[in-house]
Amino acid sequence: MTKPRSIANHFAASILSLLFAFFIFVVAATSIMQFERIETQLKEELHVEAFNKLNLLNVELNSLRQVVIRMASSQLSINGLIDLNHAYFHHSLDDLSLFTSVSDALVFDYAGEALFEDYHTPPPWFQAPLVNETLSTSNSSLLFSDGYFFIVEPILYYNTVQGGIIARVSAEDMINKGFDSPEYYFSVTIGGNWTYSSNPNHGDGISLTMTAPDSMRISEFKTTVSLVEPYSYLFKGITPWLYSFIILGLIGLLPVVFMAQRIGRKMAQLLLSLLRTCPKAVTP
Repeated sequence: MTKPRSIANHFAASILSLLFAFFIFVVAATSIMQFERIETQLKEELHVEAFNKLNLLNVELNSLRQVVIRMASSQLSINGLIDLNHAYFHHSLDDLSLFTSVSDALVFDYAGEALFEDYHTPPPWFQAPLVNETLSTSNSSLLFSDGYFFIVEPILYYNTVQGGIIARVSAEDMINKGFDSPEYYFSVTIGGNWTYSSNPNHGDGISLTMTAPDSMRISEFKTTVSLVEPYSYLFKGITPWLYSFIILGLIGLLPVVFMAQRIGRKMAQLLLSLLRTCPKAVTP
């Protein structure tokens, strides 16, 4: 009685091993497919997010330019240049840096000399080359250097440059404002060599890099945004599905265990019947 039971258990174990191996294969194959689906979906989301962030930076910079343009084109600006007390620009420049993302601003005359400063010398960041183009062409200019945008707008009187306004905007402040509480790592590169990153030591993950399109003003500075989502995001997305799939699969295997035992007993009985009906083997 022991021998048939042993043979039946052997058949049942073999059947269960094959079924379990097939189950593992199905879990692995479907997990890979699920990873690829989540990765594709994540890249699409990062693509949209990168474009939106570039657009936010572009909109913020254009908004600041409009503020400086309105200030420079005001009828009070020319009066401010000849006002010996400088009262107009003193308060206007304070408001410009207080209520906007402008870090600092000052007024310069037709010779490119800084005016209306509380100190006898201009601030260290102000250099004459920053305003030379505006003074020579009577056009506004937008520059980037050492992590700062410089918005330069002329003050015209009868189409003649009498001076201008230069505003310094911190790129880091703009980026932090546009990337408020992100769920991913990011880095922004401006000018090809200046980079600001939320976490320079972040690990590997799903990444996407986008360069500002030509329709955006910041494209002049080769502005790129890189977004990185850690691989843990993929595991978070697949873990609930994987747990459910494994649990349902194991529950589905329970009746198969009893079926395998029955099949094993039948196969053992069939084998023993064949052995009884066959002639005895000749032993050497």
